[in-house]
Amino acid sequence: GRAGSAVNEQNCTSGYCYFIDFTVTNLEPNTEYTYCIQSTAGSGGCWYPVESDGITPKWGTLTTNSSGEWRLRADGRSPYWGHPYEDMWITVRVKSDSSKSGDSNHVRI
Repeated sequence: GRAGSAVNEQNCTSGYCYFIDFTVTNLEPNTEYTYCIQSTAGSGGCWYPVESDGITPKWGTLTTNSSGEWRLRADGRSPYWGHPYEDMWITVRVKSDSSKSGDSNHVRI
């Protein structure tokens, strides 16, 4: 959900920007996944994480805890989203077997 205003960040749209915290649950415990965050405003690709240029999307890597959970907390600069009233979700794939994949619930920002 929302974790604070990001209205001064680059690409902020109409002052509706928010830093975003995510918690993903019900995954395999202690398992490495690749992930990307997507939204209905995008072109079907990831918008977070990004390469060191701060622009180019890439798949990130996460490892779940013993309860099959993973948390991503906004660090005060990212991740943030600048399009209001869009659905966001995380797509995950088991790193060792990408056929095991799924999407999280969609959240309206």
